[in-house]
Amino acid sequence: MKKSESRPNVTFKMPGLGRIVPIFIQHRKFIVTCTVLVLVAMFCVLLILDPKYEVSTSVFIQFGREMTAPATVGDALVMPASKRPEDIISEIEIMKSRHLWTALANHFGEDYFFGEPEAVSFFQKVKRTARHAYRAVREAMSGTLVTLGFRRELTKLERVVMALQNSVEIEPIRKSDVIEIRMRTTDPDSGEEILAKFLELYQENHMKAHKIPKAKEFFQDETKSLLNRLCEAEAARSKFKESQGVWFIPEQRSLLLGWAKEIRSRQVQKEVLLAGLDAEIIQLTSQADSLPAERLKTREEKRNPAREKLASILVDLEFQKQAQAKRFQDDSRVIIDLQRQISDTKVAMQEMSEYLIASKVMSQNDQLIKVQQALLTKTSEQAGLRAQVNQGRQQLLNIQQELNKLESVDVESNRLDREIVRLEIDYSLYADNVEETRISEAMDMAEILNIAVIAQPSSSLRPVSPSLKLCFIGAIIIGFGGSIALIFIIDGLRPAVRSRQDVMDLLAVPVLARIPEDKRL
Repeated sequence: MKKSESRPNVTFKMPGLGRIVPIFIQHRKFIVTCTVLVLVAMFCVLLILDPKYEVSTSVFIQFGREMTAPATVGDALVMPASKRPEDIISEIEIMKSRHLWTALANHFGEDYFFGEPEAVSFFQKVKRTARHAYRAVREAMSGTLVTLGFRRELTKLERVVMALQNSVEIEPIRKSDVIEIRMRTTDPDSGEEILAKFLELYQENHMKAHKIPKAKEFFQDETKSLLNRLCEAEAARSKFKESQGVWFIPEQRSLLLGWAKEIRSRQVQKEVLLAGLDAEIIQLTSQADSLPAERLKTREEKRNPAREKLASILVDLEFQKQAQAKRFQDDSRVIIDLQRQISDTKVAMQEMSEYLIASKVMSQNDQLIKVQQALLTKTSEQAGLRAQVNQGRQQLLNIQQELNKLESVDVESNRLDREIVRLEIDYSLYADNVEETRISEAMDMAEILNIAVIAQPSSSLRPVSPSLKLCFIGAIIIGFGGSIALIFIIDGLRPAVRSRQDVMDLLAVPVLARIPEDKRL
């Protein structure tokens, strides 16, 4: 008979019931050691982890305006409104909206969630170091996934929003109209503050979702637009009047009409005087033509009476100018008219000779000389008076042009005034509507705001996680069960002869006898 030279294949065999107890006894120290090590490791992990508290609040959904029954048609009956499960789910979806959590994160700021209390004791420093190491490893893994393209890179705000959504549970209480909101956080005070702000933002979103959209905003925008248009119209009117040189059209028209009336009155008088002078000059001319002329022997000169007359007229005009200067300004039409008359009189005086022939030693007609002197005087008076009449006509023409300009300016100014009045009326109406819609919206919101917080955010007195009892029980189960499973695997995989059949399989020969085991050996 040949012995088999090859070793048998190693196979796992579950030990029988009679073998389990000896295995326990044989490896009891290993089992106890593994259990203790797992308990110590669990204790170290619990020391590093921060306890989490549960902050909870409850919201009661009341019967609001948005669930009011529609109006009846004729005699048709309408089923009274009631809260449906869909209404509760709609409110839960509003609470879970990403926009709401983003607004919450923006309100507190990113640093509020990433801040840490200063570590003072050695144990706190160890915990902080371990926490930072864990975060570094997690961020390295996340960065690797982002680099490989398996995950999108998140900003700090997005990470805050995701952490807030993961830490909050929103569930309806069965067979009730109450929604329970629970949040797990390491800082119960900040958790209460976060949930309180969350409820405030939720109520705002609830009102926005159910109110009449943009009623107040429409009137506010229109009121602001009308105010801007009113300011622009007033500025355009002021600019237009300034460019046209007007300030108060009725007063300017009244001054121009008064001035024109005064000039016309003077014109009538001057034209009457001019007609008389023309008749006198014709008469004197005919007289001078009819008188004979004689030769002079000697000549005697005297001052020109016409020039002196003009000088007296000039003095009179100067006195008139001084008198009118007290009533009118230097740039008024009256003063300008007097200045022009003075200027024309001075020009006429310069054109006349200062002296005239007074007498001649000859057989001369003295009457002819007197007629000629009178003719010269009347002619100078005629020239000055005719210049004044022409100047008055020009002044009347200028006044008429100014009046025509004022009429055209008045038309445009009236149009701008009407536009401003219309805008003021519209602005007043829209401003009143803004106040009315504000009051109406406040009353409407009182009907829409059917959310009642029946339990303000409050934290649990004791941490809810990690549970010490469950952690230690789990550590015992893992340590004890894991060590036993490891012993069974090693014992099952190790080659050993445990029965008569194992001997027959190993040696390929039948077993003839069995020697009993003596524990004393």
